[in-house]
Amino acid sequence: MHKMILGAVAGAIAGYAWYRLVGCATGSCPLTSNPYISALYGAVMGLMLTSSSFSGGPAGGKPERFQRLAVAQAAQLAKHPGTFILDVRTPQEYAEGRLAGAVLLPVSELSLRLGDLPKDKTAPMLVYCAVGPRAEAAARLLTEQGYTSVNELKGGITAWKAEGQPVVR
Repeated sequence: MHKMILGAVAGAIAGYAWYRLVGCATGSCPLTSNPYISALYGAVMGLMLTSSSFSGGPAGGKPERFQRLAVAQAAQLAKHPGTFILDVRTPQEYAEGRLAGAVLLPVSELSLRLGDLPKDKTAPMLVYCAVGPRAEAAARLLTEQGYTSVNELKGGITAWKAEGQPVVR
């Protein structure tokens, strides 16, 4: 949060400085003809650069607390007897094919159904979706909830199938 505030303040200062140093000779430039608009634009840009959705990382710059596994690594983990395999796709996608032993909890319902997850938060967990984004969101949520051995299947079930791994219907 502090990083975002500093980003907004620094951006506003940079926007105002741009207005003072470069300005607009003709007065027709929408961003540099008014100091308030220049500062506001700079503040928004600074906020965007320091927020997680635009900086390419999790909020606050914290490192990921889950592993992204290639298909070969995920296949080994899936064979491990204590691994909880979590499919976060839709029921329709799940019906079309899934990893053996996978439990369906759509990512849209995951935060409401945390009670359906293993009580042992240290047990290994393999999370997947079709290609990755939903599994990544689920993995973040799970680590925020205290799960310590969360693994995401890189490329999702699409990569799994592309490498010839088995699926069940």
